Amino acid sequence: MPKYSLPDDAPNDLHRLLLKCVPPNEHGNKTIAHLAEIFPLRRWSVNKWLRDGKIPSNRVKRLIEISHLDETPGAFRASLDDFHRFVYND
Repeated sequence: MPKYSLPDDAPNDLHRLLLKCVPPNEHGNKTIAHLAEIFPLRRWSVNKWLRDGKIPSNRVKRLIEISHLDETPGAFRASLDDFHRFVYND
């Protein structure tokens, strides 16, 4: 699983947004695996979102909460507007 020190290194907009939401792991990297662990979800669920380019609407609130876990000054704080174009109703 790829690891990114900076979310902007990710390959697409959804991937970058998800990595911005997750706080760094113990090694200082932002990973989809760490996001899945915090959520908690299986990694394949998050990878399906990335593959499809869409997130179920019932998962967005938790992603916003996760983005607020990073207490680093200047850390990204997600809002519903950030996810608008990636959400589908399940």
